[in-house]
Formats: sequence, C-alpha cells, structure tokens
Amino acid sequence: MNKNLIFKSQSTPTIKVYLYIFVYFMFVRLIYVFFQGFFNNYTLLMDSVGLVHFADQALLGNFNFDWGRFIASPLMSLFIAGHKLIFGSYWNVMLIISQLILSSVSGIYIYKITRLLFEKQEIAMIATIIYGLFPMTLYWVHTFSQETLFQSLLIFSIFHLIQYCSNVKLTSLIYSAVLFALSFLTKSHILIFSLFIPVILFLNINSKKKSIFSFLGFTVICILSTLPYGLYHLKYNQTYILSSNGYGYQFYFGNSWPGYRNIVEPLPQDTILQHYKNGVDNAPYYYGSEQANIDSMFQLPQHTKQFTFLKSGLNWIISHPWLTLKLKCFDFFYFLIPGVNPKLYTFWNWFISFIISIPIYIFGYWGMWLAIKKDYKKHFFMLALFLTMILFSVVWYVQNRFRTITIEPFYIIYASSIIYMILSKTNYLNFKIPDNNLQNNS
Repeated sequence: MNKNLIFKSQSTPTIKVYLYIFVYFMFVRLIYVFFQGFFNNYTLLMDSVGLVHFADQALLGNFNFDWGRFIASPLMSLFIAGHKLIFGSYWNVMLIISQLILSSVSGIYIYKITRLLFEKQEIAMIATIIYGLFPMTLYWVHTFSQETLFQSLLIFSIFHLIQYCSNVKLTSLIYSAVLFALSFLTKSHILIFSLFIPVILFLNINSKKKSIFSFLGFTVICILSTLPYGLYHLKYNQTYILSSNGYGYQFYFGNSWPGYRNIVEPLPQDTILQHYKNGVDNAPYYYGSEQANIDSMFQLPQHTKQFTFLKSGLNWIISHPWLTLKLKCFDFFYFLIPGVNPKLYTFWNWFISFIISIPIYIFGYWGMWLAIKKDYKKHFFMLALFLTMILFSVVWYVQNRFRTITIEPFYIIYASSIIYMILSKTNYLNFKIPDNNLQNNS
C-alpha cells in the first residue's frame, strides 16, 4: 500500500453483515411491493409504456429508440428485452425481482461507501437503515422505468471511484468506469458528472502523471462502452450519440414559455387533476403560441432537431432576460427544498414528501458542509454530484425525480454522520454491529 495516498486503508466486514443488509432491504421492498400492488407498474410512470415498446423493438433487431422529441438512453429497454427473452411471459415478475435485488445490493454499497468516507461502522449502519426505508427511493423499485437501474449503477460506480482514490488499483478504475458508462446509458444527465472526474482524481492521487493516465483510462473505457450505440445511430440517424441526445429538447423545455409556465405559473392543482380525469391535454395552456413552433421542430430529423431546440431555447433567454432570471431562481429553489414540487402535486403529496425528506436535507447539507470543510479532497465527489444536479436542474430543467435518484442516497450518508454526532453527544448511541474477522480492503 502506498503510504502517500490521501485515503486511509479501510477494512470491510464479513459476508454475514452484507447478508443481513441484503435480507433487510429485500424484506422492506417485498412488503412495500405487496401493499403498493405488484401489477400496476405501468401507471407509476408514463415512460414505462415507451420503454417496454422499445424493448419489443430491440427483440426484433430495431434499436432506434426514438421518442420523437429525442432518442432515449438504451440500457433500460435492453434490460427489459433481456428479461422478455429469458423469462417469456413471466418477464414482468422477474424484472421486478431483478430490480429488488439490484436495489438491495445498492444498500450494501451505501454501507461500504459510508465506511470508506467516515470509517465508523455506526454511521454506516444508520445510513443503511435510513436508505432501506426511504420512500422517495423505494417508490421506483417495481416500476418499469430507468430509476432503480440507474440509481444502483451510479452507487456502484461511485463506490469504486472512491475506492480507486484509496487503493489506486486498476480493477477499481475499470469497475468504476464501466459502471459509470452503464449508468449514463441508462440516464444521460449524469454525463455532466464526468466533467468533475479529472478533478476528483487529481485531488486524491498524489501522482499527477498517474491521475492523468487514470482519467484517460476512465474516458477510453466509457467511450468504448457507448461505441455500439453511437455507431448505430450514426448509420441510421446521421448523429453520433453517447446515450440519449435529449439535451436540446430538455434545454428548450426548461428555457421557453412552456417551461416558464410549468415552473413559475402552473395551472391550479385541482384544474390539472380535473383535466387528467376528463382526458383533456394541458398542452394548450403550457405551449400556447409556441405549439406551432414545437410541432415544426418535432418534424425535423434527429441530426438537426436537438440543435434547433437548443437554439430556440437560447433565443428565448436572449429575448426574456428578466423572466429567465426569475425562472432560474424558481428552479434553484425547487432543487434545494425537500420533497416534490408543491405547485405540481397535491397538498398531501407535497406535505408528506416534505416531512419525510426535510431531516435528510437539513442534516445532509450540514454533514456535507462539515465533511468538505474537514477534508475537501476526500469528499469532493459529493460536491461534484451536487454541482452536477445544480447544472442540470437550473441550466436545463428542474425535475425532482432526477434529483432523488441521483443524490438523495448520498444526502442520507452525510445526514447519518450528523445523526451519529448528535446521538453520541447525548450518550444515546450504544449499539454495535458484529464486525469480527475483518478483511483488509487494500
């Protein structure tokens, strides 16, 4: 082990502790699915129908996952297609079981990440218990959507990235890069995080030469992982994409009259619910005079569509600087506050999500501040995740579920450090988890 490494060598508990965590997560999730309902999966997120449709396309050899407004990230549809191919008519049940397993394994990795960051086993157990019960994440485990797959892959990748900063082993770098590539093949907004990876490596690896080669290796692995999908769309759509190419559409929708009305001046909640009940589309209010412009952009081929959306959004910003400033302030506010957007959900949905999330947010921000102040190099990855979501939510378009699946599990880690600190000072914390026969992780 290199004595000059910034991170200290960590030890990991026995397999028995991991098994306890896995069983705990599976038990909680099975109970949740039982009460939530096992076969109403399509109704939990509108994207599900499209993703399953693309899976059927893939089984016929068609990988052009075109939503119309943009090309979708491929991995979730391929994941569904694999289950359909292997399990036939039982694919839906097995898909849910696979997601339950993935989510449960991610609980083990939350424990492992917390041990790497804070060393204390009690903090790791607090984080694991809270993450296992956290309903904002739990909601997605039996949907036919990208959320659980993406969140699990990102957690796995972050663990191996932190571990690589600790042990500088090539295997850790390879695991992190491959898992990160798979995560952005599931949801492409996490590509923004790649801007910070060279900084993370530079801060935590004392050898500048090794940090440069590490970043180059990470980049090459990610590019190679996306090469087949990119070349496919270069052939069929005359555009090379790493994952989804929806950057232009998202930017336009977050920087236009439709985006402004949706965030700043949405319809009253009872009106929206009544429209849904009557099968009435809300688009005429949100799109207004922009409808014709949107329709014309939708008709463009994919290799020009996203740039046109992007240009239209930039033109709106230039034409409406003060409205843009107001919109961005709303975006930033809705990103920072816990729970769902109070203007877009019913009062009770907002209130329950707010009450559940507010201690995680307050303690999470507090824990992040103390940790970064103490050792900003070690915890810079968290600042990078935070800035990634700020950039996406403010520059593009604020969406609560993107924030939830990307950073809220990590908020829980830092909130747990504060909970441990408070309990320790009150002498209330007196539990110990059996952790014998430790194995060296270095």
